[in-house]
Amino acid sequence: MNTTDPITVLKETPGQVWFYSYLFGALWGIGGLTFGLAMRYLGMSLGMAVALGYCTVFGTLLPRS
Repeated sequence: MNTTDPITVLKETPGQVWFYSYLFGALWGIGGLTFGLAMRYLGMSLGMAVALGYCTVFGTLLPRS
């Protein structure tokens, strides 16, 4: 669906939605930064193993709603 008035849609968006959008965007940026630093300091082989290992552990242990 298209909207003819996107400014009104943005004004009517609840504050909680703005907060979570900003929060998860910032977390995405921090994750990208730390992944890049892991590749720089650990090298490709060890860096990928550590990064994917953390993703596996946190994805398994953290509860999802």
